[in-house]
Amino acid sequence: MGAKAAEEGRLADSSGVVELVVSGMTCGSCANRVERVLSRHEGVNDAAVNFATGRATVHLDQARVGVGDLVEAVAKAGYGLAPVAEAGDTDPEASEAKARNMWLRRVAVAWPLAAVEPRTVGRGDRLPTGGR
Repeated sequence: MGAKAAEEGRLADSSGVVELVVSGMTCGSCANRVERVLSRHEGVNDAAVNFATGRATVHLDQARVGVGDLVEAVAKAGYGLAPVAEAGDTDPEASEAKARNMWLRRVAVAWPLAAVEPRTVGRGDRLPTGGR
C-alpha cells in the first residue's frame, strides 16, 4: 500500500469502518449498484448503501484498500463518493448562520400566508342552503 493509500486509510476508524456520502443516486437500483461495486472491490469486507440517507458504510481492510480506491471505483460506475465530515470539523458559527437563514426563509413564506383572510373556508353561512 502506497503513502497515498495509507493516508486515506486514516479516514476509517480503528476497526476499518468508514462512512461515505454517495452522490448521483436517483433510485434504489442505483444504491444496489453502488453497494455491489463497493462489495466486490478487493479489500472490502462488507458494504451497505442507504438510498434514503445517501450514505455508504464500508468495512475495509486498511492494508489492502484506501478510500481513494473506492472513490475511483464508484466514479467508474457513474456515481460520486466522498468521506463524511467528522462532527468536530463543522464550524459552529456557520451552522448557526445556516439555521438562522432557514428560519428567516420559513417566516418569509409563512407570514404572507397567515395574513390572507380565509374567504369561505369553514364558514357555513356562505354555503348554499338547498332552496330553503
